[in-house]
Amino acid sequence: KSFNNSSALAKHRLTHSEERKYICNVCHKGFKRQDHLNGHLMTHREKKPYECQEENCEKSYCDARSLRRHLEGH
Repeated sequence: KSFNNSSALAKHRLTHSEERKYICNVCHKGFKRQDHLNGHLMTHREKKPYECQEENCEKSYCDARSLRRHLEGH
């Protein structure tokens, strides 16, 4: 596989590593990349503005992607 720059190659190499050096300070879950930890931290927010509009469903999410994934299950 080829990459446009060394940064992209470094990110790709992390996918093959078991090291999880980015740790959530709330639940202690580990991540291989800082940006993945940053996304995870949003799940601990109180405010979750993306609400399911299905009848009798009170689920809400911190990002649109998570809501879309939830809606696939309805």
